[in-house]
Amino acid sequence: MTNWLSQTGYPLEMRVAQRLQDAKLAQNWEREPNLTYVDVLTNEERETDYYLDWWEENDKYCLVFRIVIECKSTKNPWIVFRRAAKREQPATSLFDFRQNLTLHWVQEYGQLTPVMTALNDHLEGRVHQWPAPGYAIVEAFKGANSKDAAYNAARQTLSAAVGATVNTWDSSFQKLGCSIVAPIVITTSPLFEARLDNGGTSVVAQPVSCTSVEVELKSVRCVARVLIMNDERLDEVVADCLALEKHLPHFSEIFNPQLIKRSKGAFGPRWY
Repeated sequence: MTNWLSQTGYPLEMRVAQRLQDAKLAQNWEREPNLTYVDVLTNEERETDYYLDWWEENDKYCLVFRIVIECKSTKNPWIVFRRAAKREQPATSLFDFRQNLTLHWVQEYGQLTPVMTALNDHLEGRVHQWPAPGYAIVEAFKGANSKDAAYNAARQTLSAAVGATVNTWDSSFQKLGCSIVAPIVITTSPLFEARLDNGGTSVVAQPVSCTSVEVELKSVRCVARVLIMNDERLDEVVADCLALEKHLPHFSEIFNPQLIKRSKGAFGPRWY
């Protein structure tokens, strides 16, 4: 039985769940395994491996910060392809709305931009900076007819983030609402980043413990960054959660709900 378990992904899921449960986070954080959602790719019911939620709310608005985690135990290396260094986007915070899935309840995306930009400015320098996304991911050494575990894991995790968030609110909710969702894959796979050298002729690959890739789900018009990391980096995710709970209350004090004018009939999920 022990040998069988060691060959499955369950030990990794159990380690991740234990570390997040043991983390000394504020009671405001909701942290649970097995959040049920409808997969937007297959329309089948699934469960996330783990998720964390922080709700910041007053009488007029609500911000939800959600981390959706999927665990994948594989042996083959995963490689993220990146652009030349001079064309790289800057690193950003875990909850940067320009990189992550943002699900909101206003009619026009621009109505939220002032608030989310202010939030990014408020958190800048106070939270860890995570790598901007590469443009593709592949599993190395896979068989000719085997599925690409890396690509599928990234897509499944973003699908979980969408599916787990789309029903967070319904039309009865009477506040301006926004969810910023950080999809994360925790994997045992060795991770590499590959890019062309300065001459543009040879491929250079270097080992990393954390990377990210841009994933698109065309069926739901969603493009977002998916972070991919070894579990040794999980403590940095916890550190970001601690930073968020420290600095968000101050942001709530300075936030002006009048920055946004809510349109009539504005409810309905949209993501970009």
